[in-house]
Amino acid sequence: MVDFRVATVADNYDATVAFYQDALGLTTAATWDDPDGRGVMFSVNNAILEVLEANEHHPFSAPVGVVVGIEYNDVDELYERMKRSGIHIEETIADRPWGDRSFLVLAPNGLKLSFFKVLTES
Repeated sequence: MVDFRVATVADNYDATVAFYQDALGLTTAATWDDPDGRGVMFSVNNAILEVLEANEHHPFSAPVGVVVGIEYNDVDELYERMKRSGIHIEETIADRPWGDRSFLVLAPNGLKLSFFKVLTES
């Protein structure tokens, strides 16, 4: 396996890209603007999150049944920063029965993101 990518289509491309760049501080790995549309790839450790602008080649449909989990060292600090920024939080931060401390946000394109820190090792 070379890499792992999650691709998502955004009907509100600029707001979605700003969310990942500004609110999350993800590193941009590549961008493009060509006849097939705009896109950006964000590097998330050993994975890629790809955001494509909705168009006739990449129609938008809200993600259903998908939650992207991102482990974060200081999940409490991230939670407070997102609250202050006015980001829509779907699930407040809490210790979970499965051994994580986590919270859930909704990205502008409807993708659910779970930020977590492992509290216990199995």
